[in-house]
Amino acid sequence: MTKVRWAMVGTSGFALDWLARGIKLGSNAELTAIVSRDAARGKAAAEKMGAAHVFTSIEAIDKSVVDGVFLAGWARKASEGLVGIAKRDGDWCAEVISRYLTTQATRSRGTMDGVIAKLHTILKDRKSRPVDLEGLKVLDTVEKAHAASPEAIGEFKFASNADMLAHIERGRG
Repeated sequence: MTKVRWAMVGTSGFALDWLARGIKLGSNAELTAIVSRDAARGKAAAEKMGAAHVFTSIEAIDKSVVDGVFLAGWARKASEGLVGIAKRDGDWCAEVISRYLTTQATRSRGTMDGVIAKLHTILKDRKSRPVDLEGLKVLDTVEKAHAASPEAIGEFKFASNADMLAHIERGRG
């Protein structure tokens, strides 16, 4: 069986102790690279995790040694999820992923839909509430309408993920 060769973007404890270790435990995956803006941190993380390569940006990744990129996202405490305050970070990550995907071979829509459906199932089984593209569009509309509200918290708009998710569900109609 051919293993998928992953690059982990991020060197946080969570990225290395949970995500990178999870990749290494997979029977069909291997961690081949660490990506960090700080070359020294990247090198230390690669040594810790047994990754052979270090890159200082996603654009610098050598595609001959990496098949996929795993982004270890973060969320600032104003909200406990990727979308709250970190919506901006989520938007940035989506942009990076979008640029990366344009370099990859085109997959059939059916294949992509199957992968997305499987991911949603895994996340729901883990009691996560994924926000899809439709949800992000609803969130953008709701945030713009909610921004002037006295309950809005600056750029964060909502006091909690639960509040944000409730607004998305109501916005879906």
